[in-house]
Amino acid sequence: SLLLAILGVCTLGFGYYVAPYSGVLRVFPQVSLPINHNKAELFSLVFGLGLPLISRTTDYLPAQFKFQFSAVIKLLQNQSLVAIVLLGGICYLDKKRKRTRFLLYLVVLVAVIQGASTGMLEQAVVPIIALLLIRWQYLRRLPVLSLATALLIFVFLSPVKQSYREAVWYGDSSAQILDSPIDKVSLWFRQASEYWIDTLNGEKTINESTEQASSRLDLIHQLAHIYSRTPSVVPYQYGTTYSFFLVALIPRAIWPDKPEAGSANYFYGVNYEITTEEGGLRSTFGVGLVGESFINFGWAGVILIMALQGVILSLIQFIFGERESNLGGQAILIAFFVYFLNGIGSSAEILFGNIFQNLIFSTLLLWWIREKQTSKSVPHTAMLTSVGGK
Repeated sequence: SLLLAILGVCTLGFGYYVAPYSGVLRVFPQVSLPINHNKAELFSLVFGLGLPLISRTTDYLPAQFKFQFSAVIKLLQNQSLVAIVLLGGICYLDKKRKRTRFLLYLVVLVAVIQGASTGMLEQAVVPIIALLLIRWQYLRRLPVLSLATALLIFVFLSPVKQSYREAVWYGDSSAQILDSPIDKVSLWFRQASEYWIDTLNGEKTINESTEQASSRLDLIHQLAHIYSRTPSVVPYQYGTTYSFFLVALIPRAIWPDKPEAGSANYFYGVNYEITTEEGGLRSTFGVGLVGESFINFGWAGVILIMALQGVILSLIQFIFGERESNLGGQAILIAFFVYFLNGIGSSAEILFGNIFQNLIFSTLLLWWIREKQTSKSVPHTAMLTSVGGK
């Protein structure tokens, strides 16, 4: 399993770094999105502060329209990370814009609260990480405070994540009525505070309290479990878990009954006896990109599929992350890439399933706030350009 993990990471990197030299990427166009700073502030007001309020309207829609409208709202909500990167880039380009800096931190705060109210820790942390990435891009300084804040939130909330989800997702009768995101986040922090008070009083050990957080970083035992049961107990799937990509480009607003992304995680959780069929509907279990490729094609799958995913990442970098892409391309790139930090432990359909819709939609939105006179814009290399050395 350790060799599988090393092989998967190496072939992912191989696909990413070799693709530019193949000439294939040159077939695709590169975006150029120099951003008008005043329009960017308006964009951030709408998508960073306005959409969390609009999203609550789905609770009052008829059932037949609720699912379709929710899919549209989710697509729009993804722009909050784009807004954070835009505002961050403007602040680091022009440090005199105090209004923009205030708006930046307000949008980050709203995004963290909105993300935490979903019960998903990743959604609560990624706004801070997005701010961290754009800061690193422009200042080349390690944002220790942002890193510490994200880590503290993750460790603090992890132990009571499951009990919080029971209350928020399934209406645990012991919990109060939770009407707003602030009510939900307050409940989570109260549960976490009580848990850590018990830990400090000696009722729980530090190992017990940090187990939830540390287990999220351990994918090697999960991969070992997959390796031990494939194909002796669970046969190779030969691409079945990637079937969502056949319908991924069809908007849910057009096809309300479109299959949900996440079937690979469900398959892993149930067939590898991590949970029951009922449990698989109530909880998620990330199969991991390396584990999923092995489930489908064994060692060959790890080599070929991980390399292909590296090529896809390189393509996204080429389109949105080169010097010509400017701040707008940077924002789109980082808003996607921030999820890859945790996405390697999920499934391919979760990480890449809706990416093309989001990238295209973000590009169209930023096209309307671009700076028309591109000669005034200051090109900057994107974060992945500096990391990849291309």
